[in-house]
Amino acid sequence: MAGAYIVRLSLSLNEMRTIIKSLSIGCDQLSKKMDRLYDTSRYPEIAREYSLLVRTKFHFERELIKMLDKHDEVLAEGGEDCAGSE
Repeated sequence: MAGAYIVRLSLSLNEMRTIIKSLSIGCDQLSKKMDRLYDTSRYPEIAREYSLLVRTKFHFERELIKMLDKHDEVLAEGGEDCAGSE
């Protein structure tokens, strides 16, 4: 894919939840916009943007699940709570 970049981030569980919540709000707003603009020439553009936002939200949710699984593994092994004092 031309022009694609890989970005690596280090986020806390709280930060991940906040990002996912913001993405969810954005998805909801775009969904409503799609309903309003269904019969217009802008619909395909909004639909592509909505698709990208939903995919991004999905990827963040998948990473959050991995973080939570890792957190549970650490606790099960008797390790410290890796989520800190969140």
